[in-house]
Amino acid sequence: MTLAEKWKLEGLEKGLQQGLEKGRLEVARSMLLEGINKQTVVKVTGLSEEDLSQLLN
Repeated sequence: MTLAEKWKLEGLEKGLQQGLEKGRLEVARSMLLEGINKQTVVKVTGLSEEDLSQLLN
């Protein structure tokens, strides 16, 4: 694997992780807006309560 290929792969992996995190945040926000309690949202999404607090601000 060349250095350029390695960098490209690392960039793709980073982008995938960012996309997954964005999706988890969107799901958590929707759950909270639907009235699901914070503890359930934390358990389902794996986000912290601090993350949830930032979503609502």
